[in-house]
Amino acid sequence: MEDEPCYPASMDSGALSFISELLKKNAEERLGSTPGDAADVAEHPFFHDMDWDDIIERKVMAPFIPSLDGPEDVKYFEETYTNLPANLTQPKGPPAEMAREIDEAFQDFDYSAF
Repeated sequence: MEDEPCYPASMDSGALSFISELLKKNAEERLGSTPGDAADVAEHPFFHDMDWDDIIERKVMAPFIPSLDGPEDVKYFEETYTNLPANLTQPKGPPAEMAREIDEAFQDFDYSAF
């Protein structure tokens, strides 16, 4: 949060520009923060040869399809991160107050068990 990210020297300039635009600290300056956020992202030069209509219509094959051994397979993540202990953040505020807020937030939702 305090330091500027380090990018590999081999990173494509378009990718570098795209990522740095997404990581701007000032949220108002960040790519995708305007009312037309999706269009802003799609129009970035990184996607200059992207045919969004073909993607929406599922005519484009993904460049990489992971092969997973189950829902908990983490082989595509760095071990540096997968070996870290889980550190769950406890919600702030008294539990009763939290429950009341959650109930209020979902009061208009229906529930159906299958």
